[in-house]
Amino acid sequence: MIVILKHVVVLSIAMMFCGCVTTVDFSEGRAVSRPELPTVQVFYDKQGDIYPSSWQASDKKLTQNSDNSLICEFNEFNEFKRSLCGLTNSAIYSNPETENQYKAWRQIQKAESSRVVNEIVRELESTNNKTVVILIHGFRVPDAQKDYGKVKEVLLNKRGKDESPVFLEVHWDGRASPTLPFSALKAWPPAQWTAPAVGFRLRPLLNELNEKVEQRGDKVNLFVLTHSTGAVVAGALFGNPRGALGCLESEKSADKCGANYTEFLASIKSGDEATSVPEWNNMNLVMLAPATSWATFVVPGQSELGYQGVQNANLVFSHSEDDGALKKYVGLPGLLGHSGLGSRRADLKIVEEGLSGANPKRANVIVLEMSEELGSKHDFTGYIGTSEFSKAVELLWDTRR
Repeated sequence: MIVILKHVVVLSIAMMFCGCVTTVDFSEGRAVSRPELPTVQVFYDKQGDIYPSSWQASDKKLTQNSDNSLICEFNEFNEFKRSLCGLTNSAIYSNPETENQYKAWRQIQKAESSRVVNEIVRELESTNNKTVVILIHGFRVPDAQKDYGKVKEVLLNKRGKDESPVFLEVHWDGRASPTLPFSALKAWPPAQWTAPAVGFRLRPLLNELNEKVEQRGDKVNLFVLTHSTGAVVAGALFGNPRGALGCLESEKSADKCGANYTEFLASIKSGDEATSVPEWNNMNLVMLAPATSWATFVVPGQSELGYQGVQNANLVFSHSEDDGALKKYVGLPGLLGHSGLGSRRADLKIVEEGLSGANPKRANVIVLEMSEELGSKHDFTGYIGTSEFSKAVELLWDTRR
């Protein structure tokens, strides 16, 4: 106990003086790194809102003296003048002007989500491989393009571009910080706040996509690959993470966390189709170095919590006992929010028993045991370079039937 307290005290002092953390501004967008592959990109700010195409085409930047989010600048794009910046959900709906303004903003977000869906559908129309691969990076990744480019090469596994699936690159604001480990620990708490909001806002996008491909009579497979805190995004996308997320504990706690969390909590109770958990008949969810708690995916004895997707889905978790980042570099994965699911075998066992071992079964859980050669590495490219990851690659190509 004394040793643990000593660690916490040392870390607290160090974090006060080491490194700064900033939001990631995607205003200018990012050019697709391998344009010859069918790829669509979507960019999310710290609130889980999509960067509108009009914003990216302008010279606008996130205002540094504001909340550094898109909604803070929304009054410049319409006739409303009252600021939505930093307002709780109750504050938004306490005034007719802010309520109307917020509803207008949500309509803009709905249109932007549909724009991304239409881009994906166009790519699917011109490809032979009717698979959508969603790539979701972790926190502290201001520009994921380099990693995503390498991931695509590994997933293609020496196949030609004519066999390529359609890639959806998710770029989200997991904050930026210059140094390890202390600035990374400072970025970790706000990234955990944003990741579930991004997952929730991805739901209507995937639901609309599913609806459109079904209307066309197409059978489209889904393969989702996350790294690190990307597992938190996936947990909110395909489940009810209330067991691991304080913002969803009650209406009061959700209100304090913002309108997106209030809507998240309301959707759990209402069963709204647009924001319901996406259901795909053939889905693989692969999470490398999952930096979250087991309660994100399962809470023993409470089937309404955790993963809520289709039963025949494969949920793949990597396990690396020596991953330094998952242990917060000092052997304390529970520090500032739990990150040890991918390094603690006991935690993964809880997920296995709660999903694969449930009656009825809730999902197929597969654990990739990383070899000792990976060592303490945590980076995306380190994990995809292992021989164990080839098992996940096989799942991608096995879906083509």
